[in-house]
Amino acid sequence: GRNPVTPRYTRHFNLVCIADSDDATLRCIFGRILDWALAKDAAFPDDVRKLKDAVVGATLDVYKKVAGSLLPTPTRSHYMFNLRDISRVMQGLLLARPQELLAGGAPREKYLRLWTHETLRVFYDRLVDDKDRAWLLGFVRTTLQRRFGAEFDALFKHLQVGGPSDAAAPSSVGTEHVRSLFFGDFMDDGGGGGGEEFAGSRRYSEYTDVPALLRKVEEYLVDHDATSKRPMNLAVFLYAAEHVSRAARVL
Repeated sequence: GRNPVTPRYTRHFNLVCIADSDDATLRCIFGRILDWALAKDAAFPDDVRKLKDAVVGATLDVYKKVAGSLLPTPTRSHYMFNLRDISRVMQGLLLARPQELLAGGAPREKYLRLWTHETLRVFYDRLVDDKDRAWLLGFVRTTLQRRFGAEFDALFKHLQVGGPSDAAAPSSVGTEHVRSLFFGDFMDDGGGGGGEEFAGSRRYSEYTDVPALLRKVEEYLVDHDATSKRPMNLAVFLYAAEHVSRAARVL
């Protein structure tokens, strides 16, 4: 479905071929990165450290399944996945701090929710079709059970409280519920009243209080409008907060 590139055009370029890395090599590379992140701070609990191999394997499973099943078409030309996507998932996991995982207990479950969040942000957010989103969410559900022995619905049951119901499976966590899955650092002022100078000390954690998150986004909007020559007359609701959270994560 792609447009052909003529030899007259390609003659101006050099062709470099690199063999794909096998699974063992990828597991070694990303396993070392994750092992370094978990070993540099002795405060990480043992049950989180033990997840290293399973996290790397689960991420590779999702990457290979998505890259092999969701192929680019004329209407989905951006469905192109590569090893940088695995790196982005790992980058999100490196933001985890043991203090946040230990707060309130259940650090293993929190780490699994963090992995799910990063996987959804890297792969799920690029999908434009509801059918594709439901398919990927189903595969993530299966991967959590197979790799970690964790039940997806039990892990995210808090998203169903007061949230929209999934008509297809009202007793399970569906695509509408995961819209309320938020991780970020923009709710934290960094212990110094906010500002760029405190951005490095902000905590990357899960936000379960969606109304509080919406109020925080509204505060940022008010601060922006108070100092900008071009104030934005925007209504802050869940859909807007989703995009703000995604943009803040990348930035």
